Amino acid sequence: MLEEFVKTVTDFAQANQSLLLPMILVIAFLECLAFVSIIAPATVLFTALGAVAGAAGIGLVPLALTATIGSVAGYWVSYWLGLWLGPAILERWPLNRRPDLVRKTHDFFERWGAVGILISHFWGQVRPLAPLVAGIVKMSPLPFHIANLVGSLGWSFGVFYASGTVGSLLR
Repeated sequence: MLEEFVKTVTDFAQANQSLLLPMILVIAFLECLAFVSIIAPATVLFTALGAVAGAAGIGLVPLALTATIGSVAGYWVSYWLGLWLGPAILERWPLNRRPDLVRKTHDFFERWGAVGILISHFWGQVRPLAPLVAGIVKMSPLPFHIANLVGSLGWSFGVFYASGTVGSLLR
């Protein structure tokens, strides 16, 4: 089922290359938004779309900066939800189905703090919940946003560098 979905999205992107950057923006936002990434991780989509973009001659910088904007926004919304809804959000679906993941993310965040926010962009298991937990525990906004921006930049450039390299090999 995931393979069919990725193929459909990839085919759409190939046929509508002018929509590739907006697609990446939305997918990056959803990938970094609490709840959504738990249900459907988008790393495979990034790899496929990065390859499409590389084959189409779209450069690394526009891809990575677009994904960075989506990623920063997804983390910011998740952080805000954590601040606004507090610990009660952890009792709701889908988080109440994954108490192990919530506990792992909380422990990770408690150990690493702002550095954990940066690192969480690269670790798929904690990515969807790290900003939410940061909001729940009322992490100071400035360190959160700095770590979010740096982590988003590194993650976006890394993902699209790798997938763009694959795409350039396919040209």
